[in-house]
Amino acid sequence: MSEDKRYTAILNGTIVESGHASLQPMRLCCLAVDPWLNSNNVLKIKFGDLIGSKSGGSDKAQRETLEKICTKLNIPFNKIEKVANKLFGADSNTFRLGQINSWQQEIPSKK
Repeated sequence: MSEDKRYTAILNGTIVESGHASLQPMRLCCLAVDPWLNSNNVLKIKFGDLIGSKSGGSDKAQRETLEKICTKLNIPFNKIEKVANKLFGADSNTFRLGQINSWQQEIPSKK
């Protein structure tokens, strides 16, 4: 598919040409997570609070977010610094770019 067709398929949903798979419209996918977002039993974190200063965020917010995750999962804090140092950057295995608002360079503005 061309880039334009791929983004249109993601936004509006589509059936793959082979007919064996379908993609729900983006709006339905977003609505599907509403129950989790509205639950007090789910820990919600923001990407921008997790990335730290290597990727344009705050080291303080990153540390606090990692502490929340550890608390929720009942695991000790002793590895937080090691995790924080490997979340983003050249030696990271987690995120492709890890930059706040990098989607703006990926998605064509006409969409």
